[in-house]
Amino acid sequence: MVGYNNCGTLQNSINCADIIGSYTVGGVVGENWGGVLSECGNRGKVISIDEGVAVNGTGGVAGRSVSADSVLSSCYNTGDIESHNYCTGGVVGYTNAEGAKISSCYNIGKITIYKEEAASKDSDSKDKKSKKVDKKIEEEEALTSPYYLGGVAGLVGIKGVVIENCYNAGRLMGADASGGIIGKYMNESLDEDDPFIINNTFVESYADYGVGSDFEDNAVDIMNGTRGNTMNAIMKMGAALGTEYMEDYANAYGSEGFPVLRWQQPLQTGERAHVPELSVELQETLDDALVTYEDKAAHGDAFKALFDGKTYIGNNAGQAADFANGESFEIKEDDAAAPEIIEHAPESTEGTTEE
Repeated sequence: MVGYNNCGTLQNSINCADIIGSYTVGGVVGENWGGVLSECGNRGKVISIDEGVAVNGTGGVAGRSVSADSVLSSCYNTGDIESHNYCTGGVVGYTNAEGAKISSCYNIGKITIYKEEAASKDSDSKDKKSKKVDKKIEEEEALTSPYYLGGVAGLVGIKGVVIENCYNAGRLMGADASGGIIGKYMNESLDEDDPFIINNTFVESYADYGVGSDFEDNAVDIMNGTRGNTMNAIMKMGAALGTEYMEDYANAYGSEGFPVLRWQQPLQTGERAHVPELSVELQETLDDALVTYEDKAAHGDAFKALFDGKTYIGNNAGQAADFANGESFEIKEDDAAAPEIIEHAPESTEGTTEE
């Protein structure tokens, strides 16, 4: 939507188109320099086609978010990401300034890192160059940065970047170093208790640690800052993640059942997957009920509000005999008066003898 944001504010903006770029690519903003992105989202696929350098980035919301005043607040990504960059994140690819903030953001899009094309380009160029140049290229390749991938941020370049109340439920694939929240954290101490990384979670089957590293023994879970959980546990963590979230058990908001941000609007009827046999009117009624009873959907209240046994029997009692005889019939969708149900008292067994 915006290539370069220089200290501006972008709010209530959602991108639904696929985005393809070179090496600083974001679903909403390519580069956010000291600006504010608030209540923004991306639903389209994000694709970067060049590796660039280690300070470029590809992200579901922003490719890069730099400067101490940069803020990403209450943003989300649901689109898949295909990246050739060294730094890739579900929300932001690269961020590097003390004071920068990523708050109440989430990613559920699948993220895949591709390195094959970059390798083939180097191979093609070698075929055309002298042995002397070949040697120089090999030396440069030895110094090439690893590919970092984080469920929220690909690379955090300094301690002091605040990441709080975020989660990742998207698959992470193909990187040299992956973290459920941060792919690479440029923090020499890498304390397990970090005051800037607060209350974040990720699907534990998608990453071994909350903070990844190119050195396996340097990957960590920051205490109370990056904790892995099961999918089912994260689906119920709307309240635990903060007041900006609410649950979406019924997938009325397109989150695959994971928590959504309160500012988000439910999907329109045309955007939802429907049962072909149901009429548009009935489907719209069902969609409305799922939204109305969203906070109770895990207990089936939305369906209880729509259907009950008496209504179902009343609508179809006249066809029950045909059904019993193996004949097909269509369920009526209009409301009809339920038939009177007479409860029979059990027959008395007094005076009988059991043989």
